Amino acid sequence: MKYILLGFSLRFLVAIWNGFFGPSIGADGDAIMFHEVAVHVSNTGVFDAKYNIGWVYSIFLGVIYYITLNSIFIGSLLSCFAWLISAIVLNKSIQLLGIHQKYRDRALLFYAIIPSSIFFTSVTLREVYQLLFVNILIYSSLMILIKKNSKYWFLLALSALILGLLHFGLVLYALVVSVLTFYFTS
Repeated sequence: MKYILLGFSLRFLVAIWNGFFGPSIGADGDAIMFHEVAVHVSNTGVFDAKYNIGWVYSIFLGVIYYITLNSIFIGSLLSCFAWLISAIVLNKSIQLLGIHQKYRDRALLFYAIIPSSIFFTSVTLREVYQLLFVNILIYSSLMILIKKNSKYWFLLALSALILGLLHFGLVLYALVVSVLTFYFTS
């Protein structure tokens, strides 16, 4: 857990930098565009139809901004929490696989401190949510395969759906994981 908390702390510092002093590394371009669309959604309640399916993240962020503040710090902070949940799910997946504590710690340390990951998972990008739902998809698959817990089919399907909404390119990945999970359970 200490490596997960280290990773979260580093991301939180980047979120502060991005929100109040930034932009931080990786917080320009797409991150600004997602934020600006979210601010528009928050202020008007209207989502422009010119944006395709991958913009579901901006709608989600716009709703959060509407409830709280139109602040890039809020968006960055949400990304930090999405990474935190993702890291916890990854840890549970590693535990399910029965990997030795020493190797699990190394994997989590690596997952927590990769510099590009720190910067891109602590700003207003949808990639951190894609990472979260990939990890949930894998965890659900492992629960179905290893623990024979069929209740996780719902979570697997929900994760696959959300992955498709976040980025159409992830539909094939989610489909392959789902089909392989089904194949190995039957």
